Amino acid sequence: MSQSLLDLVDQFLDLVRTGSGNQERDESSLVRTLDALASARHVVHFTFDETEYPDPPDWPNKDRRAAVSGRFPDYGYYNTAMPLSENVGEAQLVVGDAVDDIADIAGDLADFAWRWRNTSEADALWHFENSYNSHWGQHLHSLRLYLWARRLW
Repeated sequence: MSQSLLDLVDQFLDLVRTGSGNQERDESSLVRTLDALASARHVVHFTFDETEYPDPPDWPNKDRRAAVSGRFPDYGYYNTAMPLSENVGEAQLVVGDAVDDIADIAGDLADFAWRWRNTSEADALWHFENSYNSHWGQHLHSLRLYLWARRLW
């Protein structure tokens, strides 16, 4: 499973960094890859690695956003409700950003891939799970809803 997870992450990162040159094909690949990542996080198992490792190299947000905007130039802002599970019927609309969603997911997954190759599998998987639960999971699910809604209209 773990090697296939790395392959899936590399597929997502390649899509963000270079794409195929065909926006429709890239969007279809993005949807399939996001769905696979959402499923893959359920089978991540590891033993915590207490070793102190260096941090991965920085991939600046402006560079990630530029890559995403080049691949998906018509992606933009969307509506979402906050808080999602409290004050039902009284939630406020807030603005999400599909470019930011993809850029943030890419940043966290790039860190995972670097850790996989430069620290340990356990360290990488812990960061994958932790960053999903604390950050990129929300971006992934918000983005999936945005992409689903785009196809309906």
